[in-house]
Amino acid sequence: MRRADSTLETPFATVTFFVPEQRVSAAEPLASYDELKGYLAGVAPPANEPYAIRLDGTFPYIKIRSVPAQSEPYPPLADVLAEQTTWELRDIRGTLVGYWFPEYLSALNAPGYHLHFISDDRQVAGHLLECSLEEGTIAIDTLDRVTLQIPQTASFAAADLSAEP
Repeated sequence: MRRADSTLETPFATVTFFVPEQRVSAAEPLASYDELKGYLAGVAPPANEPYAIRLDGTFPYIKIRSVPAQSEPYPPLADVLAEQTTWELRDIRGTLVGYWFPEYLSALNAPGYHLHFISDDRQVAGHLLECSLEEGTIAIDTLDRVTLQIPQTASFAAADLSAEP
């Protein structure tokens, strides 16, 4: 692991100081991402509370994606996703991290689950598309606030941020 250079920038990030209030072990294997989401919904905070998730586990199957690096002028997200690379991995141990946001916060973050995977050996990582879980430990941190930092740059001030057609 290495610390990122302080001059690096990102177009969007959701971060928290993760302090889990709740820890549970998956009671039985889960055959799909939909089953995992159902299980999480059963042990998670009330539906109107966003939360951060960390799941350390063994995955018989996992499918993840990543997109190539972008440069100005930045293309629309739909165009970027059309160039994504996907990987299907089997019998791998690793960690899922991410968030669940309720629908009423959809203007600030995608509603529902947004999870990323990183393997225990730190050799492969990406946005979660599908998975099955053999066993795992889940930690949940309920968020009591959301802070939005507005970029203070000329390019942001001049950007057309109207909804795409």
